[in-house]
Amino acid sequence: MGAGLYEAAFATLVALYGNRSRGAITGITLIAGFASTVGWPLSTYMEAHIGWRGACLSWAALHLTLGLALNLSMPRMAAGANAPSEAVPSTRSDRPHPGDERSQRTASYALAFVFAATWFISTAMAAHLPRLLQAGGASLAMAVMVGALIGPAQVGARILEFGLLRKVHPLLSARIAAALHPIG
Repeated sequence: MGAGLYEAAFATLVALYGNRSRGAITGITLIAGFASTVGWPLSTYMEAHIGWRGACLSWAALHLTLGLALNLSMPRMAAGANAPSEAVPSTRSDRPHPGDERSQRTASYALAFVFAATWFISTAMAAHLPRLLQAGGASLAMAVMVGALIGPAQVGARILEFGLLRKVHPLLSARIAAALHPIG
């Protein structure tokens, strides 16, 4: 499953292009932003016509054929090759010194927690959104339509990122997104 998710694509782009990968990453998210717009209605249609098992098997077959072909077509990097050395120099003095192993471990644990919590919430919401909306009184058609609106909202955010925030540091974009996530 990891080979078909954003993380693998983003890591590959960073490995290939280093700091020049931001535009390509934004391009991927613009295209993939409509996944829910297509996926929710298509999944609902398949479930109604071929059952939930048939829908799951169809998506699995698509992942195996298309996802595997795309992953096999990726450029190969030499073993031990690093991303282009265009790292942004640190200007902050409060960052841990490279030799401070305890600070690095603490930061790694904190980052792992944030990633896990963020993906748990995002995945849980995506998986349960239609039923939550139905429990709140929405019809199945309305719940699917609302779920399908997630894609255009994501694309709008990516356009904002690509247009207005392209020139700012990626951490500022991440902070703005994290601050706005509870509102969304």
